[in-house]
Amino acid sequence: DLDQDAIRDLNVGQDLSTLLGETMNAYSYSDSGNGYGYSYLRIRGFDQTRIAVNVNGVPLNTPESHQVYTIDLGDFATGLGLIQIQRGPGTALYGSPAVGGVVSLETANLPTAATGNLEMTVGSFGTSRLSLSYGGAIGKSPWAYSVRAAHVESNGYRTPSWSRQTFAQIAFERFDPTSVWRILLFGGPEETQLAYYGVPYQDLGNPVARRSIAPLIPGETDNFFQPQLQVMNDRRLAQTLMMKNTVYAIFGNGYFRQFAASLPYDPLGERVPTTVDNAWTERAVGNRQIGWIPRIAWSHDRGELTAGLELMLHRGRH
Repeated sequence: DLDQDAIRDLNVGQDLSTLLGETMNAYSYSDSGNGYGYSYLRIRGFDQTRIAVNVNGVPLNTPESHQVYTIDLGDFATGLGLIQIQRGPGTALYGSPAVGGVVSLETANLPTAATGNLEMTVGSFGTSRLSLSYGGAIGKSPWAYSVRAAHVESNGYRTPSWSRQTFAQIAFERFDPTSVWRILLFGGPEETQLAYYGVPYQDLGNPVARRSIAPLIPGETDNFFQPQLQVMNDRRLAQTLMMKNTVYAIFGNGYFRQFAASLPYDPLGERVPTTVDNAWTERAVGNRQIGWIPRIAWSHDRGELTAGLELMLHRGRH
């Protein structure tokens, strides 16, 4: 378990997968070589498709491949109150099963007194981060609010492997003796120079070559925007009985550009395709995901029993 103070000690604006790779039995690497942009997490040797990652109980894994894309969450860790990592096979308590492990991300509680925070950091390889947050109670009502915006960019250790990530979050909370409401909307656009090919082994010892060898050329970029809305309610039905409901919606749209020195192009389905030299292709991706996660927890003398289910409607178009 990493509480808010532990997260603050580790977080320097790096990709979320890179931050999680700092924990025990975990390993991470990034395309850019310095932890920004596209990054990948492994727990006990299993890759991200075998790790269930949840944000407030909502699955971050894509339904069609179970892959995790944390590049859409630039500086997301700044707003987290708890990171819990369970190594080994996940239980049904966390919803989607996983053999490598389960990562549970919980956003921090909102401040009840007016407060704000501004952080500006700069580092090597053209890396910088700007984060601004403000929030507090809404008058004398039981509601509290918080707004946060951040921008992270880096040129990357490799050339070229730059990334630009912008993030925004709006949150509301309402407390009363028997019920807690939480409404959260977050997301932001990212643009990244693709650099997913590795450096040949024989060039790793050359500090100039390992930074400059890039089979992908400038302009081969990834552009994506995937906002997420979460509405959560925890209600006490009796002294020992709690009901939790989460409704969420995720909408993702974007594209990636690739260059081909020679591209077979056959739009009309002819037997002999036309060959296009020095071609640029743009491949679009659209995702729509709506879900409901109801749970009920019963506390008794010998422990706690939790039961629930997950209902999801997903459509992906490529």
